[in-house]
Amino acid sequence: VSLYSTVTKINWASISRVSSGQAVASGVEYVDSNGNTQTANATTVILSGGPWGTPPILERSGVGNTTLLTSLGIQTVVDLPGVGENLNEQPLVPMQWQLNTSLPCPGSPFLLNGRFNHCDAGIFN
Repeated sequence: VSLYSTVTKINWASISRVSSGQAVASGVEYVDSNGNTQTANATTVILSGGPWGTPPILERSGVGNTTLLTSLGIQTVVDLPGVGENLNEQPLVPMQWQLNTSLPCPGSPFLLNGRFNHCDAGIFN
């Protein structure tokens, strides 16, 4: 898959092999930088979309909760109900620190230009 493209789903080798319990990828479908849908055939597919990108790709490919996939008109390849469920971010995790005010660092460059220097390394206990 080329730069500036987005994978939309995994293509499977054959439905008959998949129904036997072995889902074998044969490539991916993606949208290129011009907005055109393309197909890339491959003998190995590594899906690395992170916690936000991977579940939608898997679900569009037929991997996920059968009830949800069926309601969306997607044929189930692998019934795996946990796909896309229980993602937890920690937006309200409190963080605390105490400033070490004994250091002689007038006007922290870290606060002024976003760079962390030797003075800033010692301001937190």
